[in-house]
Amino acid sequence: MKAEVVINKTAGGGKANKLFPEIIRIFDKMKLDYHINWTTSLGGATELARIASHNGADLIVSVGGDGTINEVINGILSSQHQLPLAIIPAGWANDFIKSTSIPRDINEACQVIKNGKVRNIDVGIINSEIYFANVCGIGFDAEIADLANRMKTKYSYSKTFSSYVYVFAAIRKLLPPLPSFKMKITIDGQIIEKEIVFLAIANGQVE
Repeated sequence: MKAEVVINKTAGGGKANKLFPEIIRIFDKMKLDYHINWTTSLGGATELARIASHNGADLIVSVGGDGTINEVINGILSSQHQLPLAIIPAGWANDFIKSTSIPRDINEACQVIKNGKVRNIDVGIINSEIYFANVCGIGFDAEIADLANRMKTKYSYSKTFSSYVYVFAAIRKLLPPLPSFKMKITIDGQIIEKEIVFLAIANGQVE
């Protein structure tokens, strides 16, 4: 089994980068055939996953947080050969794995890869082109994410404090006037039209 490992250096404020030596030690002990790819740019993991799918990998391993997982999933699902995804959690929240049997401990997460058990999951799709596995936010929280990403791009030092960038962005967006959005959705044949602050469409487990 050939694994393509996509590591987001900035995930978890650099947590993925710090865990790298231990992950490699475990992989070598497992005698896993792997190739390492690093990403630091927005959308970079999507392209790496797409290339890996095209180049004959058997498995893609995401080392990072929920954003890295989301990018890798989009790379996999936009490829002709859709590979299994393995996850080693190395982000701040790691919300997605709460809906799976993937453990937080990296050694245990690596053992899941070794066991090779694959589980199918549902995914959502936006505008017939962007996939999401966990949560899709529309409105206020999407604006926070957009502002945070622009801050991380403009101020390189903010990548080190990536978790707090979202806090700063949220505070900035909470300043009046608070934006609202007109919404029209159809759920089970029922049409709902109203003005909202935000809407979250969840595909994961509710705690």
